[in-house]
Amino acid sequence: MADHTAVVKTGVSLSDRSYNLLRAIIELLLPGAGTVYFGVAQIWGLPNADKVVGTIAVITIFLSLVLRTVRSAYNAKPTEYDGEVIQDEDGAYRLQPTIEAEELISKPQLIFKGLDSA
Repeated sequence: MADHTAVVKTGVSLSDRSYNLLRAIIELLLPGAGTVYFGVAQIWGLPNADKVVGTIAVITIFLSLVLRTVRSAYNAKPTEYDGEVIQDEDGAYRLQPTIEAEELISKPQLIFKGLDSA
């Protein structure tokens, strides 16, 4: 994700760090925890392996839907560009900054709008 926040229609916003943490929990930690518990429950005879894993799966699916909503809101948010990629008459591509040179050299990261950007 770029360096801006995702804002869901409810007004909830997530920073890049929060989004990436939530994504790691949903995509890695929860499925991994379910798998580990199921395996260990089979070996050691722990109770309710099917219920625990089923609960983890339901929570994972719900949080995946939340993450998808956040991702959609994030992707719909307009990006502030520092310039754009343009194509000259001879077919060569070049970067056309839209900010002053002093600001351009002081920024740690620049974002340029591509030719196919909306």
